[in-house]
Amino acid sequence: MAGKKKKRNKKNFSKKTDWESFEKYIDRLFDWAYVSKINRYDRRRHKKVELPKHIITKENTKKGYVSQVKQYVKWVYTKKGESNLRYFKKKWYEEYLEEKISDIGKENTSVSSIFTQIAALTKFENILEAKWRHDKGETVQFGVIADKRVRETLKENEIYRNIEDMKKSRPIWNDNTFLKIENQLSGENKKLWRFLGTTGMRLESALLFQKKDIQEECLHIEHGKAGKRSDVHLLNPVLINKEIKDMNSYVSSVTQYIQHFANDYINHKQERRIFDGFKKEITIDGNTMEVNKKISTIKSDFEKAVREAGANLGLSNITPHSARKYYCNSVYVFLNHIDEKEVNDYLCCNKDKYESTFRKELSRINQKRRYPRNYDFKTNSIVSLSSFNQVLNHFTHEEKAALISSFQSSHHRIQILNFYVNRTVARKIQGAKKWK
Repeated sequence: MAGKKKKRNKKNFSKKTDWESFEKYIDRLFDWAYVSKINRYDRRRHKKVELPKHIITKENTKKGYVSQVKQYVKWVYTKKGESNLRYFKKKWYEEYLEEKISDIGKENTSVSSIFTQIAALTKFENILEAKWRHDKGETVQFGVIADKRVRETLKENEIYRNIEDMKKSRPIWNDNTFLKIENQLSGENKKLWRFLGTTGMRLESALLFQKKDIQEECLHIEHGKAGKRSDVHLLNPVLINKEIKDMNSYVSSVTQYIQHFANDYINHKQERRIFDGFKKEITIDGNTMEVNKKISTIKSDFEKAVREAGANLGLSNITPHSARKYYCNSVYVFLNHIDEKEVNDYLCCNKDKYESTFRKELSRINQKRRYPRNYDFKTNSIVSLSSFNQVLNHFTHEEKAALISSFQSSHHRIQILNFYVNRTVARKIQGAKKWK
């Protein structure tokens, strides 16, 4: 009949898509939405270009989203028997969320993972609608997730993401403050807090850090954010040796500290975690024994202990992430106080590690300027930067310090340091100029 909505005939959909094919289809959708190189700055209008909602510009973001989407889609596939994304219902995620909320604190389930999954599914819904528009020329709505309703549910259950939000964790710019918090902690918590402040690692990466990750001249991070691997080559100069005066003594002090650190765990097996001292007692058949706590339990307990330590000192928003910010600020301040030539020599000696990051950052800076920093007004042309030294000439001393600190904390860009370090003070240091 005309005007009557055609109901879905379940017999026509009785042939179920196997899970492997379903997974590959999700991968193809995200690959379609991924754009690796895109200019997000309009030079004529001097402002950022708003990208379509379905576009993803970072490889690690794509990997993280794919993982979270597959986790939920597999639940629907298993529990609801549905393999057609067009027939997903928004209320299904609310059922799934109830299970997730009850599992918070258990293995692989945290507040952070829930919020990441909500963002991933919202993006996935945008991708599906954009792909349908692209292929069929029609506008449809998919029912993957009711974003606002879900977030209200989390608020009702008093579930917030504040502990993971870098803007809401208090930066520590004072050595005494860091040490006072350390003195409030005890046992493994105290040891872990010191490690975070020394290495600048994220809490999750530190808890998964193994003996084999201690290398000769650096600490390897196998389990970084979104599965990203990286290395820490510079440690907190305040916590490893207060007598450091120049770049050479800094680098040698880091190597010595790593060697001493490795000696502390000489009897550990290569695969053994450094922080495996978090134990709990369990009773089986009347026998009491100590076992390792789960990573998610350690994480929750440590976050609580750090917050309480901060509260005891009258400080708000102290989180494990505050120790990471303290590390970034300490490295940054030290690099600002030493001679700029020493910083340049260090960078040139480690060209293979830093050159790509500095070139990308210069490109990012130039996109926001009317004239690039390497623009020659005499010839009205852009000067080619063939050597790394030429690239460094277009950064100030303060910017080099900020980018090195950012590189060591796996951010690789200066802007993010605004939430970590006190750049206003450093810019007043003699020799630290601001680029015009």
